[in-house]
Amino acid sequence: MKGKLLVTLWVLAVLIALSTGDSVAGTRVVGIRYWTAPDHTRIVIDLSRASVYKHRTLTQPHRIVIEVQRTVFANKARRINVKDGLVDRIRTNALGSGTAQIVIDLPESPTYKIFSLDKYPKRGKPDRIVIDVLRAVSESEREAVRKRVKELKEKNKAIVVIDPGHGGEDPGAVARGKIYEKDIVFDVCREMAQLLEKEPQVEVFLTRKGDYYVSLDRRQEIARQMGADLFMSVHVNAAEARKVRGAEVFFLSMKGASDAAAKALAEAENAADLVGGASAGARSDIGAILYDLNREGTLRKSSQLAELVHAKLARSKLTRMRKVKQARFQVLRTIEMPAVLVELGFLSNSADREELTRSSHRKKLAQALVGAVLQYFEQFPVGKPAVHVVARGESLWRIAQAHGTTVQHLKDLNGMGSSNRILVGQRLRIN
Repeated sequence: MKGKLLVTLWVLAVLIALSTGDSVAGTRVVGIRYWTAPDHTRIVIDLSRASVYKHRTLTQPHRIVIEVQRTVFANKARRINVKDGLVDRIRTNALGSGTAQIVIDLPESPTYKIFSLDKYPKRGKPDRIVIDVLRAVSESEREAVRKRVKELKEKNKAIVVIDPGHGGEDPGAVARGKIYEKDIVFDVCREMAQLLEKEPQVEVFLTRKGDYYVSLDRRQEIARQMGADLFMSVHVNAAEARKVRGAEVFFLSMKGASDAAAKALAEAENAADLVGGASAGARSDIGAILYDLNREGTLRKSSQLAELVHAKLARSKLTRMRKVKQARFQVLRTIEMPAVLVELGFLSNSADREELTRSSHRKKLAQALVGAVLQYFEQFPVGKPAVHVVARGESLWRIAQAHGTTVQHLKDLNGMGSSNRILVGQRLRIN
């Protein structure tokens, strides 16, 4: 009887193992990738399905060891040399226990984050384990940044932060032939930066300086740390309808999108953290930022910047222009400064795609965008009172609305007392 019971239990154990094995034992490591950023090195382990893993650190030499249970490697064990100052190499070992081991060799004791990400079929992303090996930022480095920003502000320099969308494992829109949005927009933004660096009263910063992932919150944080006077995020669009083409300019809406297409686009762009891989809870609380929008007039200045960008691109005749729209883009919630998001065209449209893949066309787009930036600072000079020249048919109320301020504020600035009288050609201080 005892023997029969043992056999029965053994059979049950085998059946349970087989039933669960289909969902776990078949897990494979299908790829290992890495990107080097200024403040971290990111390593991504792609899995055929989600799996349980453990991690630990060892010394002599320093290394991070990740063990993915009941998992095998789709390819032979290999060594990936990184040698970027944070990571020396990545090694793989197939352990006899049916465990896939990934070893990250390091030059020194690490500070790191590790987390898993669910698959994201819309962008072809599998289940993943992400390891960010972080570079320590010293207080002296932080102080150097604060000192530099202070010096720029004292010199009344216009600080511009340009944001090349996507990057790293988040390619953005993709067209056949491995044409990636992240590469196109980086090329345009780098050209913009080179042009703006020639302007003596402008200081320009990029949110990323290469092909690596930057979270949406981090992009905002860079703009705030640098005390930006203007923020421009540059993207390329895609649509299921291949006839759709042209450039679009967006600024933030706190109420809702201008239309269904704008809402869908914002949702797609806001999903960048799901694709690129932001750890859970990475998004900051923006409540403290959304303060007294009417008084600051930032949204109105964003609207004016959007109109200037739209007009400059339209006059350039580089692309068809669609309307200026509003949507709830996460990356635009840098409310302290005017901010716009520009979609330069549709990779899904053959005509737009042909233009966007030409270097000469991208340079002309960069020139047009820079022209809009410089025109904005002509209207709103940094450190100097902005001036509006009264045109025929204008009223104080219309001028106040256009500049995101109040009639009373204009009257106080210009010593008008209780009078509403203005003259054509009169120069009114705006701030």
